[in-house]
Amino acid sequence: MQAFAMNPVTPAPGDFKPGLAIGGGILAGMLTVAVISAIFLVGGDSGASAGQDTGGSRQPGAIVTASDLAIGDCVNPRTGSSASQWQLADCTTPHQAQVSEILAFSDGDGAFPGEAALIDWLGDRCTAAGEAYLDSPVLDTTLAARSSTPGAAAWAAGSTETVCSVQQLDASPLDRSVEGAGSDFPRPDAVPVSRLKVGDCFVPDDGVNAYDLNSNSLALLVPCDGEHNGVFFGRANLDFAADDPFPGQDQVGTATSDLCASLFQEAYDVEAEGFNYRYWRPNETSWDRGDRGVLCAVLDAVPLTSEFDPSQHARFFDLATGECFNLGPEETSESLRLDDQVRVTQCPEAHLGQMIGSGNLDVGAGESFQGEEAVLELAAAECEALFTDFVGISPFESEFRLSSPIWYPNEQGWNDGDRRFACAYLASEPRTDSLEGAAR
Repeated sequence: MQAFAMNPVTPAPGDFKPGLAIGGGILAGMLTVAVISAIFLVGGDSGASAGQDTGGSRQPGAIVTASDLAIGDCVNPRTGSSASQWQLADCTTPHQAQVSEILAFSDGDGAFPGEAALIDWLGDRCTAAGEAYLDSPVLDTTLAARSSTPGAAAWAAGSTETVCSVQQLDASPLDRSVEGAGSDFPRPDAVPVSRLKVGDCFVPDDGVNAYDLNSNSLALLVPCDGEHNGVFFGRANLDFAADDPFPGQDQVGTATSDLCASLFQEAYDVEAEGFNYRYWRPNETSWDRGDRGVLCAVLDAVPLTSEFDPSQHARFFDLATGECFNLGPEETSESLRLDDQVRVTQCPEAHLGQMIGSGNLDVGAGESFQGEEAVLELAAAECEALFTDFVGISPFESEFRLSSPIWYPNEQGWNDGDRRFACAYLASEPRTDSLEGAAR
């Protein structure tokens, strides 16, 4: 029997499309760019000894090392010098940073632990110190929590402290103390992708294609109930030590997908399987600088027009005959698979698809795969009967047949025991009616 599917889709376990893994709860990850960490590591390697060149004074203008700094000092890093030296400044005059914490590495035998060990130990300490000093989450402000770690020579000379400071994100000068004043530096309407918060809805700023966003690109914050291209749902660090060598693109991508799947479930209280989402992860260059940060977002070049609510979605194969639906983010009629999630809607509301029927092919579990054409013929026979019963006319006599694809097992799925099939109507433009009994 001739099939009436124009573009048959083969949604079976093991059937992969680029950037998406099926069956493992990892339906994610098509964007791989470097992530800018919340802590910016500015290493120094100075031979200066503690207290050198202070002039015996802590007056504005004095040059000090990390050992001479105190929490609350307003400072300017020495231009062209190591990050281990600072110039004290009056907090009411333009200055680059204010010290929020001074941390001493306490592990080991006193020998220089190495940059990787310092980065690993530092973790989120400077971010936490900055937020405590500001009395505000850093991401709610225009400020950044940064750190300066000593190099081997500075360490040997006795300057072993890590300096945590608060600075303007755009490096513009401060002209006042920021202690307890985070709310005086409110978050702008456009932020770098790396500064997005969980729950933020956004569109690319300056007309950039959503899929071209990198972690430094500006994202314009917009209400979630209006048009938006993205919903940010998580940030975390990969579980690799700072001194672990770069494990390769594939392994980092898999680890990132796993992490974003966990963050998706944490954010929405549903499993990530069947949903499409994107991530930003470290590349090899940023990895070697200690970057392990991951950002996760639901992203679509076609704007979403309402809040993304996974609880309103259902697995495509689980839809009942006659249920109407819209495709999820980044889903098309060509990419839709039986286990993918679609947004269920009432048929009088605008929708792109309607389930005609689904089930399992009437063949034995142990029967060998007879070829795609034979399997398609079995599925087409089932779908012809379901279509005729639902619409009231044979698909071969209906104008709707060209928009009614069939899903059936491919060889790998068949060999894994998958015998599922489905048939649905997928329109190119939204409809507000049902096909049920349309030909009667």
